[in-house]
Amino acid sequence: MTLSSTAYDGPQSRKTYHMPSLDLLAHEQPPRATRSEEDIAAKLDTMFRQLDVDAHVSTFHRGPAVTQYEVMIGPGVRTDDIADLRGNITYTAATSKVRMYSPIPGKSAISIEIPNATPEIVHLGDVLCSHEMADDATPTLVPIGKDCGGRIVTADMTAMPHMLIGGMKDTGKSSFIHAMLATILMRATPDQVRILLIDTTRIEFSAYAGAHRIPHLLTPLITDPHKAMQALEWVTKDIDARYEDRCHNRRFRTRILDGTVQAPTDTAQQANVHPTIIVIVNDPADLLLGTGNGADEAIRRISQLGASADVHLVLSTMQSYSYKVISAATKANFPARLSFAMHTGFESRANLDYGGAETLIGNGDASFSPTRIEPPVRIQTPWIGETEISNVIAHVRKQPRPPYPTADAFLKTL
Repeated sequence: MTLSSTAYDGPQSRKTYHMPSLDLLAHEQPPRATRSEEDIAAKLDTMFRQLDVDAHVSTFHRGPAVTQYEVMIGPGVRTDDIADLRGNITYTAATSKVRMYSPIPGKSAISIEIPNATPEIVHLGDVLCSHEMADDATPTLVPIGKDCGGRIVTADMTAMPHMLIGGMKDTGKSSFIHAMLATILMRATPDQVRILLIDTTRIEFSAYAGAHRIPHLLTPLITDPHKAMQALEWVTKDIDARYEDRCHNRRFRTRILDGTVQAPTDTAQQANVHPTIIVIVNDPADLLLGTGNGADEAIRRISQLGASADVHLVLSTMQSYSYKVISAATKANFPARLSFAMHTGFESRANLDYGGAETLIGNGDASFSPTRIEPPVRIQTPWIGETEISNVIAHVRKQPRPPYPTADAFLKTL
């Protein structure tokens, strides 16, 4: 199965660009609910009766990694009474990784989330085949994962417009970023989306590097902090140029309307069409510490002005120290937050402004808040294997790479 390119009308490069086939990705049918979820619901009801608490499990929803049990309480029971039973609930469920909150949005019920005995792997191939992704041709639409009800959660990179990702090592953070990159490569052409990859740790994006880099990359993979600083400064200049183009086009239309100039009779006068730029920075600590305030100021400027110029940032941080190197003013410009498992509630709040990441179980289990205003949603992020990544990259490397004059000129200075 191949993603159709007919929705992308435009420059010649799009017409000759062949989208990767979904057959390059792994697929697997998810398991259905098992008897263990029903057993836990029954045990919770028994516990409430034994403790003389007027509450019961009204229903449950099996997600990929956790099952959400909806608890209804009687008129004389406070929600705090249920929260005080956390120790009993963890004992009944035989796990310390229990998350509780109240109310469930849109419902008068308390949520108790308990890890599944047999967690499900959410394969990127299955997610991209879902109607949530297949029926929407937006090239910057990416899957965030499956929620506790098994529903696919997606987000448009241009609408977020910037994302901050945090979490411990080996919790699924890297796999999510690779899944996000693979999705863009499989849905967007290089003249629709360009990518800038910065990784001073030198371990994360090596598959996308090399002399025959993928056509979506503005530059080769950047691993040197000072070159990364130069790249971020170029991005700020490109944002300024996009604003200038917009002002020029607006002035030109005004002069046509007031009769100062005559409208062109052919297509010679066209507005500059800029591709979406997505800048992904993995573990920016070395970059921020090694370049003084310059990198933080550049990141803050991009995050402040980039959205209107169709330039978007993704920062992936290590939870133990990122709050010490990323300023609060910069963090405030990242509305979308994706949190993987963290050691403590302090780290969760310090990095992502909300707690709960300390109760996540790892292996792609995450909390996603698209706006910082909405409460976070528990998500099982998509998984993509190394072989699948290699297959996608091998395909796109054979595709044409349209020029981007300002980026190509900047590349010669690196």
